[in-house]
Amino acid sequence: RADIIRYIRRQPVPCVDLGGFRPDIPLARICGDHRLIGQMAADHLLERGFRQAAYFSTAFQRPHELRGAGFSDRFREQTGLLPKQLIWDRCSDRESDNWQAQSKWLKRELQPLPKPLAVFCYCDYDAAKIESVCLEAGYAVPGDVAILGVDNDTLVCENIRVPLSSVRHDL
Repeated sequence: RADIIRYIRRQPVPCVDLGGFRPDIPLARICGDHRLIGQMAADHLLERGFRQAAYFSTAFQRPHELRGAGFSDRFREQTGLLPKQLIWDRCSDRESDNWQAQSKWLKRELQPLPKPLAVFCYCDYDAAKIESVCLEAGYAVPGDVAILGVDNDTLVCENIRVPLSSVRHDL
Protein backbone atom coordinates (compact mmCIF):
# COMPACT_ATOMS: atom_id res chain seq x y z
CA ARG A 1 0.00 0.00 0.00
CA ALA A 2 1.24 3.46 -0.88
CA ASP A 3 0.55 4.84 2.61
CA ILE A 4 2.75 2.18 4.22
CA ILE A 5 5.55 2.83 1.73
CA ARG A 6 5.38 6.57 2.48
CA TYR A 7 5.42 5.89 6.23
CA ILE A 8 8.47 3.64 5.97
CA ARG A 9 10.38 6.05 3.76
CA ARG A 10 9.75 8.91 6.27
CA GLN A 11 11.41 7.02 9.11
CA PRO A 12 14.69 8.54 10.37
CA VAL A 13 16.49 5.16 10.15
CA PRO A 14 17.69 3.15 7.17
CA CYS A 15 14.98 0.83 5.82
CA VAL A 16 15.68 -2.47 4.14
CA ASP A 17 13.23 -4.90 2.58
CA LEU A 18 14.01 -8.46 3.71
CA GLY A 19 12.13 -10.17 0.92
CA GLY A 20 11.76 -10.34 -2.81
CA PHE A 21 7.99 -10.28 -3.08
CA ARG A 22 7.63 -6.60 -3.95
CA PRO A 23 10.46 -5.51 -6.26
CA ASP A 24 8.31 -2.52 -7.23
CA ILE A 25 8.86 -0.92 -3.81
CA PRO A 26 11.90 1.38 -4.04
CA LEU A 27 13.89 0.13 -1.03
CA ALA A 28 17.25 -1.49 -0.54
CA ARG A 29 16.66 -5.23 -0.47
CA ILE A 30 18.32 -8.24 1.11
CA CYS A 31 16.96 -11.62 0.10
CA GLY A 32 18.01 -14.99 -1.16
CA ASP A 33 19.09 -15.40 -4.75
CA HIS A 34 15.96 -17.23 -5.88
CA ARG A 35 17.27 -17.95 -9.38
CA LEU A 36 20.43 -19.49 -7.91
CA ILE A 37 18.33 -21.57 -5.51
CA GLY A 38 16.52 -23.03 -8.52
CA GLN A 39 19.78 -23.67 -10.36
CA MET A 40 21.27 -25.43 -7.32
CA ALA A 41 18.13 -27.58 -7.03
CA ALA A 42 18.50 -28.62 -10.67
CA ASP A 43 22.18 -29.41 -10.15
CA HIS A 44 21.35 -31.51 -7.07
CA LEU A 45 18.74 -33.57 -8.92
CA LEU A 46 20.84 -33.89 -12.09
CA GLU A 47 23.79 -35.17 -10.05
CA ARG A 48 21.50 -37.94 -8.85
CA GLY A 49 20.68 -38.99 -12.39
CA PHE A 50 17.22 -37.53 -12.89
CA ARG A 51 16.31 -36.64 -16.46
CA GLN A 52 12.59 -35.95 -15.99
CA ALA A 53 11.52 -33.12 -13.73
CA ALA A 54 8.76 -30.77 -12.64
CA TYR A 55 8.59 -27.57 -10.62
CA PHE A 56 5.69 -27.17 -8.18
CA SER A 57 4.47 -24.04 -6.45
CA THR A 58 1.10 -23.20 -4.98
CA ALA A 59 1.63 -19.46 -5.48
CA PHE A 60 3.29 -17.47 -8.25
CA GLN A 61 4.88 -14.22 -7.21
CA ARG A 62 8.32 -12.94 -8.18
CA PRO A 63 10.37 -15.31 -5.93
CA HIS A 64 8.34 -18.30 -7.16
CA GLU A 65 8.93 -17.24 -10.74
CA LEU A 66 12.69 -16.80 -10.22
CA ARG A 67 13.15 -20.19 -8.51
CA GLY A 68 11.18 -21.93 -11.22
CA ALA A 69 13.07 -20.15 -13.99
CA GLY A 70 16.47 -20.94 -12.47
CA PHE A 71 15.47 -24.59 -12.10
CA SER A 72 13.95 -24.90 -15.57
CA ASP A 73 16.75 -23.08 -17.37
CA ARG A 74 19.49 -25.17 -15.73
CA PHE A 75 17.62 -28.44 -16.22
CA ARG A 76 16.93 -27.70 -19.89
CA GLU A 77 20.54 -26.56 -20.40
CA GLN A 78 21.84 -29.90 -19.07
CA THR A 79 19.25 -32.31 -20.50
CA GLY A 80 17.51 -30.55 -23.36
CA LEU A 81 14.23 -31.23 -21.53
CA LEU A 82 12.02 -28.55 -20.03
CA PRO A 83 10.58 -29.45 -16.61
CA LYS A 84 6.78 -29.44 -16.34
CA GLN A 85 5.53 -26.34 -14.54
CA LEU A 86 2.92 -27.20 -11.89
CA ILE A 87 1.73 -23.79 -10.69
CA TRP A 88 -1.52 -23.94 -8.76
CA ASP A 89 -2.09 -20.15 -8.95
CA ARG A 90 -1.95 -20.34 -12.74
CA CYS A 91 -4.26 -23.31 -13.08
CA SER A 92 -7.01 -21.96 -15.33
CA ASP A 93 -9.49 -24.66 -14.39
CA ARG A 94 -9.09 -24.27 -10.63
CA GLU A 95 -12.24 -25.70 -9.16
CA SER A 96 -11.78 -23.95 -5.86
CA ASP A 97 -8.89 -22.98 -3.66
CA ASN A 98 -8.87 -25.83 -1.17
CA TRP A 99 -6.69 -28.83 -0.45
CA GLN A 100 -9.08 -31.38 -1.97
CA ALA A 101 -9.18 -29.53 -5.28
CA GLN A 102 -5.43 -28.98 -5.27
CA SER A 103 -4.77 -32.65 -4.45
CA LYS A 104 -7.06 -33.83 -7.24
CA TRP A 105 -5.37 -31.46 -9.71
CA LEU A 106 -1.87 -32.59 -8.67
CA LYS A 107 -2.78 -36.26 -9.09
CA ARG A 108 -4.11 -35.51 -12.59
CA GLU A 109 -0.95 -33.57 -13.50
CA LEU A 110 1.53 -36.09 -12.06
CA GLN A 111 -0.07 -39.21 -13.55
CA PRO A 112 1.10 -38.79 -17.18
CA LEU A 113 4.59 -37.57 -16.32
CA PRO A 114 7.41 -40.08 -16.93
CA LYS A 115 8.88 -41.78 -13.88
CA PRO A 116 11.29 -41.64 -12.21
CA LEU A 117 10.43 -37.98 -11.80
CA ALA A 118 12.20 -35.31 -9.76
CA VAL A 119 9.98 -32.55 -8.38
CA PHE A 120 11.53 -29.33 -7.13
CA CYS A 121 9.11 -27.44 -4.91
CA TYR A 122 9.20 -23.73 -4.14
CA CYS A 123 9.25 -24.45 -0.41
CA ASP A 124 9.02 -27.24 2.13
CA TYR A 125 5.26 -26.75 2.55
CA ASP A 126 4.78 -27.39 -1.17
CA ALA A 127 7.09 -30.42 -0.90
CA ALA A 128 4.91 -31.82 1.89
CA LYS A 129 1.85 -31.40 -0.34
CA ILE A 130 3.48 -33.26 -3.23
CA GLU A 131 4.63 -36.04 -0.91
CA SER A 132 1.12 -36.48 0.45
CA VAL A 133 -0.37 -36.64 -3.05
CA CYS A 134 2.29 -39.08 -4.27
CA LEU A 135 1.85 -41.45 -1.36
CA GLU A 136 -1.94 -41.33 -1.68
CA ALA A 137 -1.65 -42.05 -5.42
CA GLY A 138 0.61 -45.04 -4.75
CA TYR A 139 3.91 -43.60 -6.00
CA ALA A 140 7.06 -44.67 -4.20
CA VAL A 141 8.94 -41.70 -2.75
CA PRO A 142 11.76 -41.26 -3.79
CA GLY A 143 11.72 -44.27 -6.18
CA ASP A 144 8.99 -43.04 -8.53
CA VAL A 145 8.95 -39.38 -7.49
CA ALA A 146 11.87 -37.69 -5.73
CA ILE A 147 10.88 -34.47 -3.97
CA LEU A 148 13.12 -31.54 -3.14
CA GLY A 149 11.88 -28.67 -0.99
CA VAL A 150 13.87 -25.72 0.32
CA ASP A 151 13.87 -23.08 3.06
CA ASN A 152 13.97 -25.41 6.11
CA ASP A 153 10.44 -24.43 7.04
CA THR A 154 8.86 -25.95 10.09
CA LEU A 155 5.50 -27.69 10.07
CA VAL A 156 3.36 -27.53 13.18
CA CYS A 157 1.36 -30.62 14.00
CA GLU A 158 -0.45 -30.90 17.32
CA ASN A 159 2.02 -28.47 18.94
CA ILE A 160 5.06 -30.48 17.82
CA ARG A 161 7.47 -28.52 15.65
CA VAL A 162 9.42 -30.65 13.19
CA PRO A 163 11.93 -29.11 10.76
CA LEU A 164 11.21 -30.66 7.38
CA SER A 165 14.92 -30.77 6.59
CA SER A 166 15.36 -33.33 9.37
CA VAL A 167 12.54 -35.54 8.16
CA ARG A 168 13.72 -36.71 4.73
CA HIS A 169 17.31 -36.91 3.51
CA ASP A 170 17.02 -39.72 1.02
CA LEU A 171 17.77 -37.82 -2.20
